[in-house]
Amino acid sequence: MKRLYNIFKIGVVVVIAALFMPATLSAQSLVDSTLVGRNVFEMIEGDGSGVRINRSPSVEEAFPVYLKKNAEKKISGYRIRIFFDNKQTARVQSGEVEEKFKEEFPHLPVYRTYTNPYFKVAVGDFRSKSDAVRALEEVKRSYPKAFIIKDMINYPL
Repeated sequence: MKRLYNIFKIGVVVVIAALFMPATLSAQSLVDSTLVGRNVFEMIEGDGSGVRINRSPSVEEAFPVYLKKNAEKKISGYRIRIFFDNKQTARVQSGEVEEKFKEEFPHLPVYRTYTNPYFKVAVGDFRSKSDAVRALEEVKRSYPKAFIIKDMINYPL
């Protein structure tokens, strides 16, 4: 009887968790980052299988509009912090770090911010932590104190 009661308690907890979980999950965490910037229709048709997708011209017109609208959104993701300081020279130093980084890594966007009392420089727009870790290995060669932060990032196209 006691075992049946324990199973019942576990079941109730699972049901309650299932009810509240969708409210805590964001749709942004369900996006497949391997498809960023790729046209899924062309991927399917160009895979050599001979599959052809018949779609209306309105879909062809709507897809770029959808991508453009998403470019204006911010989503939860990761960046690499390469500088933060609050010394009197921090404003100048953060600008120098930003310019140097742009020269070394032109493929990664750079974000310089000020949050009282810190000047900060973060780089990249990574949807997954594993993507950020891969980039961190490369960045750490030039910026050994770099580390990953969770941040609101620009929607990657």
